[in-house]
Parts: sequence; C-alpha cells; structure tokens
Amino acid sequence: MIVETKIKSFLLKLAKFYRIKDWIKNLGITAIGAELGDFNLFGFFYSIFLSIVCHAFIFSINNFCDLEFRKSKKNSENFIQYPYIFVIIPMIFAVLLSYFVSFTIFVIVLIILLLGTLYSAPPFRLKRYWPFSLTINGVSGSLFLLLGYYSTTNTFVVQLLIFSFAFFSFICSCEIIHQLAHKSVDKRDKIKSFPNVYGNKKSILLFQIIQVAAVLIYIISLFFDYQKNWIFIGSAFFSILRIIKISRINPYSTNFSALRNKLYGMWEGLYYLLSIFLSKQLFAYSF
Repeated sequence: MIVETKIKSFLLKLAKFYRIKDWIKNLGITAIGAELGDFNLFGFFYSIFLSIVCHAFIFSINNFCDLEFRKSKKNSENFIQYPYIFVIIPMIFAVLLSYFVSFTIFVIVLIILLLGTLYSAPPFRLKRYWPFSLTINGVSGSLFLLLGYYSTTNTFVVQLLIFSFAFFSFICSCEIIHQLAHKSVDKRDKIKSFPNVYGNKKSILLFQIIQVAAVLIYIISLFFDYQKNWIFIGSAFFSILRIIKISRINPYSTNFSALRNKLYGMWEGLYYLLSIFLSKQLFAYSF
C-alpha cells in the first residue's frame, strides 16, 4: 500500500512537472497536420507520440528553469527529485525517434528542441523579451503542424503555408492572453512581456491586429483556389469571433486566465479535422 501511494505520488509529480494539462490539447495541431497529408495510422500515431515527447521537453525545461530562477526548487515539496534527468529523457526520445525515420522530421524536431532551449534556458532565456516569446510560441505552433504533416507525406502544397499561418496567429494570440494573465508574475521575474512593456490596451490591440491579418490571409487565399481553400472561410469566421470577444472585454478587470479557454481553439480544431476529411471525400483531391 505504501509502495502504491509512493508510485501514485511520483506519477502526479511527473505529470505536474511535464505540465501535461497545459499542452495535451496542442496534440490536435499535430493530428490536423497528419490528416492534411496522406493519412495513415502509423504516421498518425508516430507523429502524436513524437509531439508528446517534444511537448514534454519544452514544458519541462521551462518549468525547471523557472523554478531554478526563482530559487524555490529545493524548498518545493511538489517538485520531482532529480528534475534535470526528466528534462533530458524526452529530449533523447525525440532525437532518436526522428533520426531513424525521416530526415525532414529530424530537422523539425531539432528546431523545436532548439527553440524550447533558447526560450527557457539561461543564458539565453528568450522568454524574457516579448518579440522572441511571441514569435517562438507562434512558430512552435506551425512546427507541430509540420511534424504531423511530414509524418504522413513528403510532398509540399501551398495550403500547408496557410494552415501554418493559421496556427501561428492562433498560438501567438493565445500567448498575448497568457502574458496578460501572468503580468504580475512576469514583472516579479523581470520578464519584459508585451503587457509589461506596453500595457493591457496595446496588448489587446496587438491581439486584434494579428487576427485581422489572419482574416485577410484567409480571404486572399480564396482567390487562388476556392475549391481547395474553402476551409479557410471557417478560419476567418473563428478569427472574427475572437476579434469581437476581445473587443468587448475590460482591459483591466478581465480574468485573462479564464479567457484563454474561450478563444474557440478546440472547436476550431474539430472544424479543421472534419473539413479536411470532407474536402477529400467531396472533391477527391489531396492536399
């Protein structure tokens, strides 16, 4: 019974250390990428597992470096013992799993791991500066899409660029809300987030600008090939909904932590999965 309790406690600490609750929904981006390609079960599950270990690395190294920076690791009863080992393990898995399967995937994984390290680890710790923190988060969203896509095909299509921008804009916008929610914590940790540098109102304005740019990209794409790009009508719709929702909030009294869960990410992901499936069935073309 004591052993069982210790195992359960260890697993709970491990899940908290890897911050699984924070990124489990992001696996949907990789799943969408896999469906965009020549979908097959091996490629799908391979990309999902690879996405899991990459997320585990970038979130655990961020968690570890944050706690090291705050000098609270040794005093935290909830912190896992020998944390650096559990940072290295998923990194090793990610490198080995990608190296023996595909050079393209290997390069994508290396970029993800590199960005995760530059973002969190000293002496770089690029999360301290808003241009890097916003860009790296947005690019990571696109990379996880590519991870799924190139796990099922080797071809390239223009639609992939539009999907990449769709997730870049969404993740980048979510990061702005995240920084608004953590404004006081970031200020304490001397992190120059966009809200701490420019304030809440300008942060919301930047959110709107990114979403307006996304809508324009989606609309422009329709002029090139309506049949293949009609999916992005829905993307424009979700972006417009986000613009409306953010326009109605109070910049200073809103619970931004709660707002992060109301940006239609899950519904947008389900829309993509269903639309891609239907488009392949109705129009008999491959992306």
